[in-house]
Amino acid sequence: MNKKIASELAIGAILLLVIFFSWIFLTQNKEQKTTNKIQNAETIKPIELDEKKEEVDLTAGFEKDPCKGHLYEGEVDLRGRYVLDVAYGDEEQWYFSVVKEDLMKLPIQIKVGDGKNVNELLKIEDATAELITKLKKATDENPETISIKGYYLHCEGGPIVSIQNPKLALAKYLKR
Repeated sequence: MNKKIASELAIGAILLLVIFFSWIFLTQNKEQKTTNKIQNAETIKPIELDEKKEEVDLTAGFEKDPCKGHLYEGEVDLRGRYVLDVAYGDEEQWYFSVVKEDLMKLPIQIKVGDGKNVNELLKIEDATAELITKLKKATDENPETISIKGYYLHCEGGPIVSIQNPKLALAKYLKR
């Protein structure tokens, strides 16, 4: 075999191997990035009633944890009703007003400057029309009970909850 042809074949084979391994590493890197996005949202932990609660004072700021979203999965029953409020913006929106006795069932407790608990008003991301109707009929004396399966909190805005699959319902917030 001619030496020139052999060296050209060797160079071609090396180039093919480099392209093949580059392709493998690129596809694995893309898969790793999507896995990391889910894991970086927060270490998922269930909501448990006997778990020690974390207290955060928003007036002190988030120096140790600058504006990182927190997602919690688990199931807990909360009592409350729907209220129209201007809690986290300049437009009136419907929020689930949690009965004070049930606030401690939520994974973290956050108080703002005036001492009000942020969890008093929750946005239900995946509420059905039927559930909304039931919640609007509820009163302080006769609250409605809902079962939430996911809880998400970001430093911008209030807590958002899910009554169905939290990873699907709250996925758009995890991308922040």
